[in-house]
Amino acid sequence: MPTVFPVADLLHNSRAAAAIWPGQPELAKQIKERINCANSVVPVLDRIRDPRSTIAVAERRGDDITGHDTKGFYGALASLLADPEYYRLVLYLPFEVLPKCSDDFRAAYLNAWRNLLHAHDMRAIYVDGDILELSARAGDPPRVVKAMHLLPWLIREGMVEFDEVRQMVEDSSDLVLKHSFADVQPVLYAFGILTNKQSVDLAFYAAELPDLPEVAAPLYVSENRQKWLETKDAEAALAEANRPLVGTTLNRLPSLAAPYSNNMTKVAAEIARIERILKDNPVLSDFVRPAVLVGGSRVKGYGLPDSDVDVYLIAKAELGKGFCSWLEYLFTGYNLSILGPDWKAEKAYWIHLLFNTVLVGDAAEIDSLQKDLFPLYFAETDSEVRSICLQNLEHDTLLYRLLHKGYARWWPNYNPNYAKFRTIDGASPFYDSGFRHLATKLFVRQVFLPKLC
Repeated sequence: MPTVFPVADLLHNSRAAAAIWPGQPELAKQIKERINCANSVVPVLDRIRDPRSTIAVAERRGDDITGHDTKGFYGALASLLADPEYYRLVLYLPFEVLPKCSDDFRAAYLNAWRNLLHAHDMRAIYVDGDILELSARAGDPPRVVKAMHLLPWLIREGMVEFDEVRQMVEDSSDLVLKHSFADVQPVLYAFGILTNKQSVDLAFYAAELPDLPEVAAPLYVSENRQKWLETKDAEAALAEANRPLVGTTLNRLPSLAAPYSNNMTKVAAEIARIERILKDNPVLSDFVRPAVLVGGSRVKGYGLPDSDVDVYLIAKAELGKGFCSWLEYLFTGYNLSILGPDWKAEKAYWIHLLFNTVLVGDAAEIDSLQKDLFPLYFAETDSEVRSICLQNLEHDTLLYRLLHKGYARWWPNYNPNYAKFRTIDGASPFYDSGFRHLATKLFVRQVFLPKLC
């Protein structure tokens, strides 16, 4: 049985994409453009030996970066940021690329940043991913304008002026924006941006703001959530225990920004077992599509040798409880999930499972999925659906793959002093220079959805 690399990797391989989706010149053009973008951005970040260094410092230090490289780097990022669908790259770009940037990049960056000041994200997504299932929520989870939390770095690097932003916030009726602006006061003061008087004035301003809605207790705690809470604590303990070994020969850094296909050897035994299950139980194809989606932390690059492997089946019809129990028995040892037959109605919420997993199973079925199913995403005309698709790719690739688990487990903390900034959740790796380097590389490579409409 064949094993096929994730779609996210295929969309970064012109030859493979042309073989699967022939006769699509616009698709080929967009794939080539994104590959060129990544080829201009990723090598420059790779060559910077210390992510806390600006590009100018790296050039002077001899990090094998030329003026031509720098021009291509900023040009590629400016072009990507010119597309409203990829404004959110601003949230992850290293602050160290802001000094002495090109005029085109500066304009594109600020335009994207100002547009993101209207975006209300769930706050926990940038911390630990502790977000309740929809049915368990008694109200809306806490929200944040995360772009506003970048303000201290933007002011420090001369991208915007404090008074300009303060006036904009005061003129706004957006309470989440106002609170997010108030959050940065301690950081602005610590950076020496605010005078004592300005800092006191901003503190009074924050104190007078109406409160945001209180966080409601969950309506229930599901079995999956209870399991996640337990693994969350264990993961934090593992990351802390791992810190002394980070970067040593005992604990070599995995390439978290590498293609998923680089990690296939880490799940080779599991894939072989899944192939045997499909071969030994042909009746499965009467009820589920005979192509299995395989994912998890090992496929994503940050898992340990004994980390769980996720398996997803696509049902052809509603399955009975007894049949589901049999499936769980067959796939004992895996985290099994089943996509119902009506999953296409909410395809935006499943895109990360389909794009960031390995396909294992019947060759004809895999061919059908690749040629008939995935192009449905490329041809989507609803801008809101596309936005949800791209955010789910972003969250799965940059946050759930990297921020919440992989980075803390494997990488050193380059900016430990940021942890004291509690009002912006500074203990999260989100602001860490190393995290932002990796996140940018992942974004330009894998947060990508061709548009054929």
